Amino acid sequence: MNYANIFKKEQERLEKFKQYDLIKLDLLTIEQVESLKIFKKYGKTAAITDFSVVLGGYIDYNAFTNDEKSLANRTGWWWTKSPTSNTARAVDYHGYKFWSLVSLRDGGCRPTLLFSSISRISSNVVSWRNGILEVEFGEYPQWVCSNDLSKLLEKLYEENKLNKTGKVYTTDSRHYDEYDKGFESQEHIEYEYNGKKYVRVKVNSDFDGNEIIFSNGEKYKDGDFVWISVSPIKWLVDEKNDIAITKNIIVSGIQFNNERNYTGDNFDKMNIKKFMDNYLSKEIIPSVINYKNPKEKIEIEVVEDAIKELEDAINDCSKVLEENYQKKLIK
Repeated sequence: MNYANIFKKEQERLEKFKQYDLIKLDLLTIEQVESLKIFKKYGKTAAITDFSVVLGGYIDYNAFTNDEKSLANRTGWWWTKSPTSNTARAVDYHGYKFWSLVSLRDGGCRPTLLFSSISRISSNVVSWRNGILEVEFGEYPQWVCSNDLSKLLEKLYEENKLNKTGKVYTTDSRHYDEYDKGFESQEHIEYEYNGKKYVRVKVNSDFDGNEIIFSNGEKYKDGDFVWISVSPIKWLVDEKNDIAITKNIIVSGIQFNNERNYTGDNFDKMNIKKFMDNYLSKEIIPSVINYKNPKEKIEIEVVEDAIKELEDAINDCSKVLEENYQKKLIK
């Protein structure tokens, strides 16, 4: 694997991302969900990522997106920011609107942003389907690793042989049924293996201790540790209205708010908005993997020290020779 080329490309990509430190994430209103072309052509259902399920998001085994009936396209429910009497409107597994208590944690988040804020640096146009533009921007933990890779990563983790990229992902540490308690952060360290990035996460689900079937058929239950790969985030774009929304539910386990005081005009003070502002908007920006070989660095330092010592010795000899020469001249 050509680490130098990967490192160079990631550096170039990160330099572009650094221009956009003020990316603002938001949620749609239920009126936008009802009217935007994205949903009329693509549908209102959203697949839920494995990472979201691990964090407590509920997955419907019998509901799928319009793409196809597969494990990776099973749906969850997701928040909008429209209020209804101290509750919030949401979109269910089949694409229907409903209201939900703001203290629930099994709902998901589909952040939105202004497409114009990322259009010059979206890393890849994925497709044009049904008249909808799909692009990639940023990255986030999303899909569970295969059983074989998970076992290997766990072994390397236990032996302290995995490289840390220096980045962490922040989520809520509360258990799914701690409805009256506010946000309490926990960090998931990002590791690198063979040029790809992973996080190790403890399952915090509301499946009553039963096994959960993930997108690749692997099964885990509450309390298990799973390895999740970090991959590009896909966004559906409505260019006319300058809106991009994540194609999938990318994070769950975050309450809309722990207090039932939502009126619609205080959205900026809600837990979910503060989470997007303080953590998610920053953590979707990719990290750069440092591929420098520690052994190589040590060897270089040793050689540099040896050269320095040799230079010092030569300088000392030169001084002695110069002093002796000056003494001869005086005589």
